[in-house]
Amino acid sequence: MDMKGSKTHQLSKAELVSLALLSLGGLIITLAAPSVFLGMRLLLGPSFSLLAFLLYRSYWGLAVALPSSLATVWLFGDGLTACRLLAEIGVITWLNRKKSCDQAIRGGRLIRDVAIFAVLIGCPFLYLTEVYHFGIPHNVALTLSYKNFITSVFNILVAYAIYSWIELKRNRRFEGSHHRISLKTLTSVVLMLTCILLSLSLIARGFTIASDRSQMLIIQRNASLALLIQQIHRTDPISNLGDLEGLIVEPLRSSKNNTKEQDLDATNEYDIISRDGKYVIVKPEGESTVWFKFRLGQDGQTFEYKPDFFANTLPELEVYRHGQMISKQLRVLAPSDGSKLDRLIGGYWAYSYPNNQYSELKDIEIFTPLEAYVRGLAKSTNIALQLLTQVVVVSLLVSNFLAKKLTNEWIAILPRKSTDVQKYDLEELYKQSPISEISSSVDTINERTSEIISAKKQIEYLNAITQRQLSTASEIQRFFLTKIFPDGLSYEVIALTRPAYDVGGDWYDTFSVGKHSFFVVADVCDKGVGSALFMSVFRTLIRYSTRFSFREENVGDIGRAMVDVISDVNQYMSANHGDSAYFATVFFGHLHEDTSQLSYVSAGHEAVLIRKTAEIFAELKATGPALGIFDDAIYNGSTTSFCEGEKLLAYSDGVIDARNPIGEGYGISRLKNYFDRFGDCEIVEMQDALLHELDEYMEESEQFDDITMMFIKRLDVIK
Repeated sequence: MDMKGSKTHQLSKAELVSLALLSLGGLIITLAAPSVFLGMRLLLGPSFSLLAFLLYRSYWGLAVALPSSLATVWLFGDGLTACRLLAEIGVITWLNRKKSCDQAIRGGRLIRDVAIFAVLIGCPFLYLTEVYHFGIPHNVALTLSYKNFITSVFNILVAYAIYSWIELKRNRRFEGSHHRISLKTLTSVVLMLTCILLSLSLIARGFTIASDRSQMLIIQRNASLALLIQQIHRTDPISNLGDLEGLIVEPLRSSKNNTKEQDLDATNEYDIISRDGKYVIVKPEGESTVWFKFRLGQDGQTFEYKPDFFANTLPELEVYRHGQMISKQLRVLAPSDGSKLDRLIGGYWAYSYPNNQYSELKDIEIFTPLEAYVRGLAKSTNIALQLLTQVVVVSLLVSNFLAKKLTNEWIAILPRKSTDVQKYDLEELYKQSPISEISSSVDTINERTSEIISAKKQIEYLNAITQRQLSTASEIQRFFLTKIFPDGLSYEVIALTRPAYDVGGDWYDTFSVGKHSFFVVADVCDKGVGSALFMSVFRTLIRYSTRFSFREENVGDIGRAMVDVISDVNQYMSANHGDSAYFATVFFGHLHEDTSQLSYVSAGHEAVLIRKTAEIFAELKATGPALGIFDDAIYNGSTTSFCEGEKLLAYSDGVIDARNPIGEGYGISRLKNYFDRFGDCEIVEMQDALLHELDEYMEESEQFDDITMMFIKRLDVIK
């Protein structure tokens, strides 16, 4: 390699020490490579070798790259990554070996060279070796290639930013200094780094929300399984391992004619059916394999479903501590060897169901494979990194144009004499270190804003934590609300909830079991992630206790069955979560397709209105206390007529407690007056009108409580 024309001046001891520190820094940051998303390592060591080349030229970049590149052999167990990293700095060194390249290097040519190398050599080499040498799936290899391109560009941008800062620090204007940088390129680098970091932060936030949501689904699914196992044990006690054979079955495949109906009714939860005179549990769509164990009584026998897993697989696993869990009931068990991604793919969810004093089954633990969760997040990561790659490419193309425009603006505000305009052109002004001029011009502003910036960082840090919790809870809550309402039955129903803040404690639900239709309007106390989690628990318990109680086509006493559902939910919540002080008011209604009767249980909820005729209302008041407070609470059921043309309005206290600017509540009287005025409209129009009327009543006042409403119109009873 011909380096005769390159920068080869004798290095001082201080410069040699700097090179040694750069080499050590590259080695340390490579060995402690940070992981993102699903354990993908970010190799930032090349930024040190690129910085060494920018500062000292010649072969020094290659020398600094050697230790960090060899460290990847220890990290990954092969030398392919080391070859790729050394090839990158080697090609960059060869392309910029001559002294005549110095001006182009200061102008940011290395950024272009690194990007081109990554596209033409680095990424294809990585993709081919991962697919054909290691047998990695195509989509995973593509994700790694995207990550490699982004990391390569990020490394050179960081190296150039640090190089520019060092050059400016040791610059001596008007003394013939050779330490120069390009203002345009520096501006371009800052723009690209800002764009990449902002995009990466948004993607990381989306990844976290997706991960939290997936964990919530796992908790919901496994909680439904544990609840059904307990219910089956009550009906047909489990006394030996043979009773577990065939307990869990695959879901029945729907015919083509029922495809649409299946899609609408598909859930994330287990179900119970009667097959050959025995109750069995049906797995939800997409569930591959499940293992569980429990203990019968406090000191009874331990039962294991599929014992081979517990004997051969489980002992080889350990708790994976690199991820964040949203609940203490959920853990990840993974093999002890391999990369983080390999360990996750071979890992399992471990869910511990809380003990219930009303059930003989104790210490229920459920295990499911982690691979589907990992592959789902890997697909999201692939899309996100592909988008980030596009952002990087666009920023490379656009930032140069924007930097040129900004440079002209910066030069225009520099303090200079009128004769300087004729004496110097733009390039000459650039050689006089324009950035130093700008820095001196804004020193006063920087001093006055330093305290504000320091305080702002602390506020932003605390706010970021809060916003993440609120965003996660909001996503979870929206997921559990019914989006498609029943059609073609003896009634019409529509509902909505509007939280006062990012997350609310209200919810509604509607579902059917055969000819039985059920309606829920409820309000969990408090706000935040805790309320969203408890909302899902209340919802799951009500749904599956209802499905179990109404599993037979003919239910003798509907009112008694509904009371049993509410009582069971109350006993579980008060016994297991009473200390948490979370409770819920619930209106639980029932309609049968063959009758004109409405059965209901109201657990401490606001009075529900049924408009019979003009100015005539039936008020369905509470039949018991709120759920989750007293474990021995007594609830009563009630029945009322609900005939063709009559309309029902169930709501939360946020409707009647809405305040106008002088602090007056909307009240039940105004609600009845509204109901009477719009009683002959369709329920969709009634819902829009009520929401509009509440907004007009509050005017500019802040909504301080969640607003939830459900309208039901009774049609012809199906005979």
